[in-house]
Amino acid sequence: MQSMIRRPDVIPVDSFDGVLFDLDDTLYREEEFVRSGFRAVAVHLSSHGFGKEDKIFGDLVRLHRSSPRRVFDRWGFPRGMTLSVSELVEIYRGHVPKLDVIPGVRQLLSSLKERGVRLGIVTDGIPDVQFRKVSALGLRDWIEHVICTGSQEIGFSKPHPAGLIHGAESLAVEGKKVVYVGDNASKDAKAAAAAGLPFVWARYAHGYYHHIIPTNATDVWYTVECVDELKRVLLPE
Repeated sequence: MQSMIRRPDVIPVDSFDGVLFDLDDTLYREEEFVRSGFRAVAVHLSSHGFGKEDKIFGDLVRLHRSSPRRVFDRWGFPRGMTLSVSELVEIYRGHVPKLDVIPGVRQLLSSLKERGVRLGIVTDGIPDVQFRKVSALGLRDWIEHVICTGSQEIGFSKPHPAGLIHGAESLAVEGKKVVYVGDNASKDAKAAAAAGLPFVWARYAHGYYHHIIPTNATDVWYTVECVDELKRVLLPE
């Protein structure tokens, strides 16, 4: 494939000893979590007599496709329903998701581990929710550290670099020998640049942020459009 774009002035990738990954839409498709959460809400509501599961699920999915914002607020509550929007949000966030990684990701992580590359995740979001995603994806066999910027330990979401700096330190690898891979060319790229880390933009077609153009093009080290391209960047022949 010819879509892989590289800055001409970058350090060779084989000089890196650690890789930090974003989570959502980088290692798995975030839409899977959304659908899993809507299914959990639909199951709960139907079990309490507030409609048919598939109808509720389909309505929520359609609302989300039209706009991902405030889906439960826009959904037409059945007459007599006593649950509030905040309670539906808690069901959505608190459910145990059914997820799988993007095809090729497990092989990529395994190959990196075999070469002695240390691996971590730095992700925004609610810590408990993000940790459940990591568990559901079965990533602990490869990922040594999961850093959630929403934790009290960090307290700053990207584009603040605190999470990435902490992630690089957790891998016990010199900062300039760690690369960050993420799907958001705005906040992920800015955070990596501020932390002094090269950034690989995982611009996958399914991603919610694939259309966002980086504010500063020099913040992006490589642009890849599939896992095979990412493998060619991180594991050059």
